[in-house]
Amino acid sequence: MATDVFQFLVDILKINQNLVNEYASQGALYQMFYLFIFPAIFIIIFIWILTNRIMGEHKGLRILLSVGVYAFIILQGYYSWFVMLSKYWFFALLILGFLYFISYRGGGGRGKGAQGMTSDGGKGVFGSLFDQVNPLGDFRNEADMIKTNINFIFSKVSEDRKLGRAGHYEEVINETHRTIDKLARRATGGRKNPEIKKMKDNLELAMEGKPPKW
Repeated sequence: MATDVFQFLVDILKINQNLVNEYASQGALYQMFYLFIFPAIFIIIFIWILTNRIMGEHKGLRILLSVGVYAFIILQGYYSWFVMLSKYWFFALLILGFLYFISYRGGGGRGKGAQGMTSDGGKGVFGSLFDQVNPLGDFRNEADMIKTNINFIFSKVSEDRKLGRAGHYEEVINETHRTIDKLARRATGGRKNPEIKKMKDNLELAMEGKPPKW
């Protein structure tokens, strides 16, 4: 029974027979891990990175794309490639983890967030994150505009409150919200991205007449 299930999975996943034979002498446990479990982990990590970059926080579309990519890999016979690569899945995971850490913490810039991004001395966290998604650097102008708008909103709100008058800057606020949402769709982690969250928090502070915390 176990042999039938094993052969059924090998046939479904279209695993090259040479790879099956390679682990046959090492026992069923090795075959299970190196032919099924490790490749699955490797593919899941690959699909997670792919869908996270393309779909951002759209969970429904991410799931749909994930299922489609997994099915495509199996149906086109590419699963055997991942079986070969799965020997090194742990090292690949360490490399991906290091790159992921660098993307969030790195940049080596002297500034932080949108402020660091606009300086020539360094891109900061925000620049590092979006360089992976948009290497053309279009986001720099958008993020700079967001910061300018938030500072403008703060100055107008605080000034109007001191003078006891009502201001009309809903258009600027709505434009800033839309631009932040646009960047969130391209950012690693979407709306949960710490720099996106900082922008939203600073916008809320500015709308209350409180100074942004850049």
